[in-house]
Amino acid sequence: MKKLTADGYGINVKQADPISVEQEEILWDKSVFGNHSSESLLHTVFFYNCKYFGLRGRDEHRNLQISQIQLGEDDNGNYIEFRGKDNKTYNGGLRHRYIAPKSVRQYLEKDCQTLQSYQIYMNAIYEIDKSVSSPFYRRPVLSDGSVKFDHILGANRLGSLMKTICQKGELKGNFSNHSGKRTLATRLYQAGVSEQMIMDRTGHRSEKAVRTYKRPADSMLKDVSNILNPSNKQIKLEDPKPLTDTRAILPEQVDIENTENAFNVSKPEGKYRGLPSNSSFQNCVFNFVTKM
Repeated sequence: MKKLTADGYGINVKQADPISVEQEEILWDKSVFGNHSSESLLHTVFFYNCKYFGLRGRDEHRNLQISQIQLGEDDNGNYIEFRGKDNKTYNGGLRHRYIAPKSVRQYLEKDCQTLQSYQIYMNAIYEIDKSVSSPFYRRPVLSDGSVKFDHILGANRLGSLMKTICQKGELKGNFSNHSGKRTLATRLYQAGVSEQMIMDRTGHRSEKAVRTYKRPADSMLKDVSNILNPSNKQIKLEDPKPLTDTRAILPEQVDIENTENAFNVSKPEGKYRGLPSNSSFQNCVFNFVTKM
C-alpha cells in the first residue's frame, strides 16, 4: 500500500459532486424536474428527498415507504415531513435505545412547484396502493401524456437515478446518489449553518463524518485567497541609472587626435599624454612607459 501511494496511486479520492444552485435551475429549465409528466415527477421527488432529507444510498430509497413522507401545515406554513426508520446510523437496537429516529420537516411556500409535485406524485401512488407500507417509488408509465405509475421501481434504476437526472440535464461533473446528500451538507455549510444543525438534517452522528460531505464554494475559496494576498499597495522601484565606464584608459588605447572630442578637454602634453586632464584617481598605482 505504501509503495502504491508513493507511486501516486489512490492519492486523489473520487467523490460525488454536489449540485449547485445554477445546475438545479438548469434541471428545472430543461423540464427534467416538474409536474408535466410521470418521469419528471419521479425525478423531482427523488432529488428533493436527497436534498431535503439526506437520503443517500440505494437501500435507503428502496426501503422508503409512502407513509414516511407526510404533507401538512402548521403555524409555520406548509411542509413536507420525513419520518425515519432504521438506516445506516440507526437500527433500533440496544445501542440506539436512547437515539430518536430521524425526523425532518421542510417548510415550503404554498404555491411552490416542488410542493405541488409531491402532492401530485403521492396522489398518483395512493391510487395504486393505499397501504401505508407501500413503497414510495414507482415506475413511471411513459405511453401517454397522463401521470401514471405502475410497478415498484427496481433497485438498479434507483441506484443510478441521480446520475440519470444529471445526464438528462447535461450537467458536467461526477454525480451519483451521494450528490444529493452532499448538496444538502454543502448548501447549509456555505450558508453558515452550524455543524449541529447540519448533522440533524443529514443524520450524521459525528462531526468527522459530516465534514466529508461539505464543500466550500468558489467564492469562499476566493475570499481565503484574498485574505492571504499581499496589500494592493505596490512599491514601484525607480529605473536603475545606466552605469558609466570608469575603466582607466591606457595610453595605447587613446586616439590622441580624438581625445579632445571624447573627453571634452584639451590635449595634454608631456609624459602624461593620453589621460584626461580632469581625471581624479585615488589609491591607484600607474606604470608609465616612455617611448624613446
